Amino acid sequence: MKKPLSLIALALALLSAPSSHAAVLITQYYEGTSNNKWIELTNLGATTVDLSTYSLSVFSNANAEGYKTGASATTNTALSGSLSSGATILYKNSSAVLPAYAAGTAAGSVNFNGNDSMVLFNGAAIEDAIGFTNLGNEGVDKSFVRTSANVGYDLVSGSNATSFPAIWTEVSLATVENAMAGTNERLGETTLAAVPEPTAALFLAVSLSAILLRRRRR
Repeated sequence: MKKPLSLIALALALLSAPSSHAAVLITQYYEGTSNNKWIELTNLGATTVDLSTYSLSVFSNANAEGYKTGASATTNTALSGSLSSGATILYKNSSAVLPAYAAGTAAGSVNFNGNDSMVLFNGAAIEDAIGFTNLGNEGVDKSFVRTSANVGYDLVSGSNATSFPAIWTEVSLATVENAMAGTNERLGETTLAAVPEPTAALFLAVSLSAILLRRRRR
């Protein structure tokens, strides 16, 4: 007779499941016509985050992949305030007017084109990024919506958001502009939920193991 799944094995399975290294993530990128540029951030952690240690940076043109080698950002915007668990905030180009429903905070670094990368820093460390290359124009005139909390960038030369189709879903500008409230494509909203802290996952493992053990004894 097989023994019930052990507590240690179950806990390790839960804790080793793919997840992001960060609490605050970029959850949508919108590169529209003219100055209609938006970046959406969401706190997927279990607690409120102080944004004063965070900055949002653009790496432009020939410097698009500079964040991979430790180069300085083209433009950097220090963030402020706090972001509660599960909450979303929008940052926009100061002249953005579309989509008409969107409302956000102006940030100087939200001045990107389709060959520029956007990077979220926590102090000097990269918290998250949505990357593009100088020659590929992979991000021009489109939006990318995050559909997984797993890491959606790496430091490999030439890699970009399209290298992570399981993380970033490309959608048209029209889709975003016509998105209904409560949908993942609508700027300012996301269907991604706050993820439990490791301690919560461990508690869940203990609970599941106890249930399995009780069922086995019956």
